[in-house]
Order: sequence, then C-alpha cells, then structure tokens
Amino acid sequence: MGPTWKDLAGSKVTLGDGTKLTADDDYLARSILDPKGQVVDGYAGIMPTYQLTDAQVADVVAYLRQLSVHTRADDLATTTVPATTTSPDRTSSTAPPTAG
Repeated sequence: MGPTWKDLAGSKVTLGDGTKLTADDDYLARSILDPKGQVVDGYAGIMPTYQLTDAQVADVVAYLRQLSVHTRADDLATTTVPATTTSPDRTSSTAPPTAG
C-alpha cells in the first residue's frame, strides 16, 4: 500500500534517497505520470503507470488539492483545470475522479 492522498498536496515529503520536498502540483503530476521516479521513503515503488492526458492529470491534481489541509481555498481557485473532461469510456464529466 502507498501513502494516503489525504493531506498530501502541499505537504512536505521525504523521498527514498533522503531528498525532502514539497508535494506541489509539479511533483504530484510527475508522480502520477512516472510513479517510480520519486518514491516516498518507506514505500515500495509499486504504483502502476497510467497513460493519462494532461487534462486528466490536472483533474487528479485538483482532486488531491481538495483533499488536503495544506492547500488554501484561494489556491484551488487558481488551479487551471478544464471545465469538462472525457473519461476513458468517452462520457463527459465535470466532477473530479474518485479514489478507490
């Protein structure tokens, strides 16, 4: 099992190599696209790689920001996320993806 998504966005994380960084939007997007690239200390790099569009990655990052106490409401308002995305089954959705 990997780290929780709750309160991840904006938090401080320590990687397996000892590097400390903030889980900002760029880190979250990189971790979604290349999950084995920067693995949080104490976790195995077992998250699968997914082929997502830029819009889908932006939606997931926006969702992670909503789950976190480390990001402010006005920060969320400045996040650029497409108003509508198309899911893999080609249906349209304006809601962020759900975990689980």
